[in-house]
Amino acid sequence: MVTRTIHSVVLFEADLVTAEKREAWSVVARGRAQHLRTAADIHYADGLAIRPWVETPKYEYVRIAVQSITGRLFRLSDNVSA
Repeated sequence: MVTRTIHSVVLFEADLVTAEKREAWSVVARGRAQHLRTAADIHYADGLAIRPWVETPKYEYVRIAVQSITGRLFRLSDNVSA
């Protein structure tokens, strides 16, 4: 998968639902994928406060050179469970 995305335009989406505020956020970053290869780049990435939801070994590291970011705030109706 890494070889298919390098230098390609990719999207990364992050969402958050806040039940007590009855709102949801959706943020999308668009940019070019860059494969991290040097030990220094990988060491730096490992030190960031970014953690996956499922802890598994990581064999490939990809950075996104972000070109644009968009986001939306949604107000949840009382009929939607957050």
